[in-house]
Amino acid sequence: STALIAAMRASGEGNGKGDTNNASNANNANTTRWEAPERTYGVFPSHLDVRANASAALIAAIVADLAKIFPDRYVHVGGDEVFGEEASSSERRRFFLGVVAGALEANAKRMVGWDELLEEDSLPRGSVAQVWRSYDMTERAARRGVRVLWSEGFYLDLLKPAAEHYLAEPDPSSSETVIGGEACMWSELVSAETMESRLWPRAAAVAERLWSPRTARNVKDMHRRGEGLVARLDAAGFTNQLRHQQAIASRICCGNTLLSQYGLVPFMEMFVPHGLRKRNSPPRYTTLTPLTGFADGVPSESFEAIRFTDKVQEAILIIPAALDGTASPHDLSPIRELTLYVRRWGTAASQLTKFAGPEGGLHCPVLAQYLVLLDGTARLLVTSIRLFRLLQARMHDGKDSGESGASHLNEMESLIAQLKADLDIVEDCSQRQETRFALGGALRVLLASLGSGDPPPGGYRDSCSSCRFSQKELTCDCKARGGTPIKSTLKNPYDCSAPGIDNQDGCLVCVRPSGEEVRGLGC
Repeated sequence: STALIAAMRASGEGNGKGDTNNASNANNANTTRWEAPERTYGVFPSHLDVRANASAALIAAIVADLAKIFPDRYVHVGGDEVFGEEASSSERRRFFLGVVAGALEANAKRMVGWDELLEEDSLPRGSVAQVWRSYDMTERAARRGVRVLWSEGFYLDLLKPAAEHYLAEPDPSSSETVIGGEACMWSELVSAETMESRLWPRAAAVAERLWSPRTARNVKDMHRRGEGLVARLDAAGFTNQLRHQQAIASRICCGNTLLSQYGLVPFMEMFVPHGLRKRNSPPRYTTLTPLTGFADGVPSESFEAIRFTDKVQEAILIIPAALDGTASPHDLSPIRELTLYVRRWGTAASQLTKFAGPEGGLHCPVLAQYLVLLDGTARLLVTSIRLFRLLQARMHDGKDSGESGASHLNEMESLIAQLKADLDIVEDCSQRQETRFALGGALRVLLASLGSGDPPPGGYRDSCSSCRFSQKELTCDCKARGGTPIKSTLKNPYDCSAPGIDNQDGCLVCVRPSGEEVRGLGC
């Protein structure tokens, strides 16, 4: 960003993308060209004419005003994603940063800038670099006497799971250089109704990571406390997440409060929204686009889906015994609980499907546009219930079930194939509604443990090659951040929450149902 500037609180930095375009036109400051105010989102070539006296005067006036309003010692000047031949030249950028640095020094302020400014030594010694791209930047900062504010892995607008933020560590080799961190959330796809659900509980996971020792890695306990935090914030009146979600759901159901509260809100528990980059790529949202659709009503973290996943991980521990008929009926508890979850969601999905259809009598075109997703999910849940009931019957009958046992296994093979097909449909429909089916990974793990032949789902599949898997282990060839190849083996991969890789060294990692983080062998 070539300009400007916000005091460093829980606010953003002003910048030279659309902001420079709109602000400079409004203030009649010198720019290299005039542009109409932007309605779309992205990075634009408009920038201030950095050598013009009027630009320097504008910068000095803004900094002076900020110094009067905010007592903070630091001011963020941006410095990222500068495009255009004139603005992106190193000489012009250093000149401009010198002008800004002079204005800050005149008001007893220090500079914070994005890590791009480390690439050309534009940050004065004693400044702070906000690192959002790589560990390499902390080494550059340390060499130049610049301290670091860490943000890599803490971007809330990407709508990553809270667990991913919680396990993201600032560079461990630069503990003296890294003085803190910031959770960032760009607000292109955030409204007053959705802001709180995009912040909490994931911002709390970032905060806890920053103030906790590196040994605090229990994801399951973090989820327990995160859900409690959301409930307490709402109960105390600090947030209104549930009320806002119900308002969006009610509009989708054309004002039918009962259908929205007891149908659509529970249905939304099975999904999580896409993040900013995925949802708006290619760009189609503008500042005038209403954020009132299904993806907007879905919270960023589904604790019900997390509990469902935990129960699946418990269930797969007894699957081998269930298949060979040696499991005890006393081991049925995880399967029974999964059945209860699916039955509740299935009731919501079937009611929504009924009312969304042409014969439903609601005549609600907003809800009707989601009919394919509603119907597909209802079918999947019916198939899931049949599979869980069959597992329970297999465990009740035991090893000596004779012909009924053979019949169970034949029917199970058919249900596995049907559930895989249903999953493909629901996940495709969910993608079209800019969400992810949050039960998909857990159901695929369950199907794999039943012999579907599918590998364990997880982020490693996008980052590794030549993976070999069995029920007992997963071995992959992956790459560390610098491109160094590494082979590692993860034991009991289906007893994991979505295996991934360590962003630093490329090692296979996963989180067990206990919350313990496990690294692959060979790292």
